Amino acid sequence: MRLGVERRDIGTGMNAEEVALLSEQIDIPALRGYRLAVGRRTREVAQALPEADWERTAGPEDVGRASAQEAFGPYPEAAWVERFWQGKSNAWFLHFLGVDHNFMPIGQGRWVRKLILGKGIV
Repeated sequence: MRLGVERRDIGTGMNAEEVALLSEQIDIPALRGYRLAVGRRTREVAQALPEADWERTAGPEDVGRASAQEAFGPYPEAAWVERFWQGKSNAWFLHFLGVDHNFMPIGQGRWVRKLILGKGIV
């Protein structure tokens, strides 16, 4: 609740009204602090992860724990996330969630800019 919201899921499947409500409620300075803390903790975990564990994959039991904690939310539209995460390695998770997932909206924004303004992607 430190962020000013009660949601604890990843948000996949949220509708426009839910996104707007989340945007209105969230404490932006707390969100920035949370992002910094997650970044620090991710680096700590990555540095401490034994080499043999980098290729360990998430199985149904791992994804089931996240689902039981309602990490994927109550949405039928989010069911694909559980299937998508299974079989992915720890290396994939750290890269995708820590790097790719953060940069995808930037690329999407640049694509929209190109469509609207007719300019190349910069």
